[in-house]
Amino acid sequence: MNAYIINIPREKQPYSKPIDSQPKRYSKFVYFQKRVVDFLLSSMLILASMPIIAVIVIRIKKESPGPIFFKQTRIGLHGKRYIVRPGITGLAQVSYPYGRDIYDTEQKLDYDFKYIKHWSLYSELKILIQTVNVVLSKKGI
Repeated sequence: MNAYIINIPREKQPYSKPIDSQPKRYSKFVYFQKRVVDFLLSSMLILASMPIIAVIVIRIKKESPGPIFFKQTRIGLHGKRYIVRPGITGLAQVSYPYGRDIYDTEQKLDYDFKYIKHWSLYSELKILIQTVNVVLSKKGI
């Protein structure tokens, strides 16, 4: 797939929408609750996948003389760093098919904003269950 860079001012881009300049603030308890759930689930996933990771590491080292992991610093538009950190799943990933063009990207971005604005423990668990469904049914392919 070829990538094209078009220098159009942000305000004239057809897919740009005004967004809230201030992100939603969560209480310390809700933030702590999310951090605990994220930590516990990711820890369980790491432990369960260790045997597979070990096999992958061995195969990479046999085939490639370089490092196993590729490092790259990532920042947002205009050098901003954003509050939401990337993950392997989210509302956009389970609610919208693979994006093939600017319109699809805009739709997924809208889902990301909805996730940020309406986050709760219930929505996090719902997304987790939907992720398992998407993976097992191979809808994400």
